[in-house]
Amino acid sequence: MGTKNIFLFTWEEKYLLDIELNRRKDWFISKFWINSFFHFNNQNFSSDELTRVLYSGWLFTSKTMIIVRWLPLDTNEWNKITAEESQFFIDYFKKNWWKISDDTILIFVSYKPDGRSAFLKFLNETIPPANIKIFNKLKWIQLKSFIRQQLWKIQIHELDIEYMLIKIWDDLYRIVYECEKLITRCQIKNIPIIDHEIIDHICFGMVESNTFAFFDNLFTDKSKTLLLLDQIRDDGVNRNQFAGTLYRWLRIYIFLLDLYNQWITDSKQIISITKLHPFVVSKNLKNINQIQENQLQIKNFYTKLIELDASIKSWKFPDTYFRLWIKKIILS
Repeated sequence: MGTKNIFLFTWEEKYLLDIELNRRKDWFISKFWINSFFHFNNQNFSSDELTRVLYSGWLFTSKTMIIVRWLPLDTNEWNKITAEESQFFIDYFKKNWWKISDDTILIFVSYKPDGRSAFLKFLNETIPPANIKIFNKLKWIQLKSFIRQQLWKIQIHELDIEYMLIKIWDDLYRIVYECEKLITRCQIKNIPIIDHEIIDHICFGMVESNTFAFFDNLFTDKSKTLLLLDQIRDDGVNRNQFAGTLYRWLRIYIFLLDLYNQWITDSKQIISITKLHPFVVSKNLKNINQIQENQLQIKNFYTKLIELDASIKSWKFPDTYFRLWIKKIILS
């Protein structure tokens, strides 16, 4: 076999990668049925099972599609397959890739593979090499065009598109989600044009979204929360931005706790009193039991955040101490 049916889908634009991957998967299943399709990831990965399926495809059907996430090894900790789990398959594949049937389509998926990976180099350098499909981040002008496509039902001016991009940044999954919220709002309220005010009212910015995820995992998964803290740092969010959103969400928790302690539990009444976004209220009321269980820690977090912020602004602590302190709170 050549490598015409061996692919690597890779790089940072997850939305476009996933769209293309799902398009190929849906086409294949519609033509050859689902029993011919196999999908391996870090939840079900098995070197033995993958090797069996890949090299015995003719036992099942004349056509087979196999998707393998996350090989080559993905540097994102959430997507990781350990080297111990994958090494047997990698060693066998490197020696026997040419035995794979021409009727088998094999697609490796790794959003951000480790550049030092021997398997990545093998896929890049095998003669002939595998088909490498790179999905780069969209440029600014492409992002504006993408938003226009998503909002084609509603009028929006160029400056408002740019304002929306500055607010929510360049993650296409987030852009699609926020555009869907805008369309729904405009249709319900019969709003003919999207402007700054609607964007501010409906859309959550990049920092707000990261903070959503941060608090979603704060009381349930410390490891994931620490990873999110590093991701926020890697996204270039400065201390003041992140501290501001921490203040905001901690205050929201405290408002909800105070209202619940006064037996005010109706969401519409809470929205009327606090003037919070309905989505924020709805999301947090789903977790109200968890918030109540941790109310002492939440109020302590808020108090210590004020003290830390004051200490940094008065030069008692350096800026770098901020994330170290947040990590200390998470672990406690």
